[in-house]
Amino acid sequence: MHAERAWQSRVSRVAANQNPPLFSLRVISNAQDPRDQSWSANVFKSTNSDPQLCRNQSAEMFDLAGLIGWLRYKFPTSTGYHVEAATGISSATVQNWLERRSRPSAEHFSLLLCVFGPSLFKAAVRRPSDWIERSVETERMVEIESEMDRLTKERAALQR
Repeated sequence: MHAERAWQSRVSRVAANQNPPLFSLRVISNAQDPRDQSWSANVFKSTNSDPQLCRNQSAEMFDLAGLIGWLRYKFPTSTGYHVEAATGISSATVQNWLERRSRPSAEHFSLLLCVFGPSLFKAAVRRPSDWIERSVETERMVEIESEMDRLTKERAALQR
């Protein structure tokens, strides 16, 4: 009988003499499987190991302080409530970020990016790439163009 796998649920186990159902997660062969514990132990290191490096620099890219600073700059008062109104993320969760009790999940960070755009991304990354810089510049150009259009319309209305 095959050794049990960590990812295998009790529901998916079947007797060795039975044909497994189609929805079973049971591995039939002994071929190297990326979900096998012996394989993953060699690939994934413990959290006690040295930090990963990318081009001789630390791979820690997320900058919580930058994110907090950007949110507080954008919403100087009642930051949590304003972020909740814009994104739907609870103000208590945002408050935990602001007080550094937790970090945004991938889902929450993705939602923040969708709502606030490249400037938030630039603030939350330690070493932004050139494409991030270009995205922020493009975002700012769009803001300037819309403000100029608004002012032109207001000026035209006042001249009548």
